[in-house]
Amino acid sequence: MAATRLIALHVNKSKGASASMHERIEYSQNPEKMEDGELITAYACQPATAAEEFRLQVGICQGYMGSRKTFEHTVFEKSFLPDENEIFKEWSMRSPLNLEDCQNCPALATCGGGCPRNADMINGTIWKPDKSYCHFALKALKWMIWKNMKPEMIIG
Repeated sequence: MAATRLIALHVNKSKGASASMHERIEYSQNPEKMEDGELITAYACQPATAAEEFRLQVGICQGYMGSRKTFEHTVFEKSFLPDENEIFKEWSMRSPLNLEDCQNCPALATCGGGCPRNADMINGTIWKPDKSYCHFALKALKWMIWKNMKPEMIIG
């Protein structure tokens, strides 16, 4: 489930978190309330299963939905601040500029270091590059250079 804007929700004490989420999803699907879909947009969401899939948890990467790794807080925790959360802070610093293995790579300026979750699954840390992405990043770099190279730019 993805959202472009999160609105604070409260759990109805008599219904619980899952029922409260279902109630809000049903409300968002009511054409009278949402002006025939004009007031709500979604991407990669399945309203029928959103409450079960998400269980109202906040995590850093959708790739961990199954294991729940990095999903330690819920949308109901008003005290949860991503800027102060160690996992969110660590992931916000991950960049090929901060990955030692990427420092001499010609694609450093155009690559994102690949998928941090893949790197974690393969290497046990997000601080290594996703090597499966390296091949693509180098090919893309060559393509960008040669696609934009004009004969008059060649010296010699």
